[in-house]
Amino acid sequence: MFDKQITSSQSGFEFVLVWYLPPAELVRGKQNNLYMNTRLRSTSAEASRFSLDNETRLRLEDIAIQRLENELESNRMCPHGYKIDQIKWLERSIGFIGKCQ
Repeated sequence: MFDKQITSSQSGFEFVLVWYLPPAELVRGKQNNLYMNTRLRSTSAEASRFSLDNETRLRLEDIAIQRLENELESNRMCPHGYKIDQIKWLERSIGFIGKCQ
């Protein structure tokens, strides 16, 4: 369902979370369903543009923050915390630009 990438720089980091299912599929049902079937990819029927409501955006943002924190920890980055300076929304992704404290 999700791919993630974190890039470190002297000024901070950039983290991008990309999803391959329509957002309604990602947030439908129980929260545990969000993390299942991680290798699914979109089909041509799912390639149309998505419109995200506020609740879906907030849930995707929460997922992205959790994944960011996991990546920072596993890469031993930002041991004293971090600050997100910019959030970038694209059709199938959310990106955070931030710096370590």
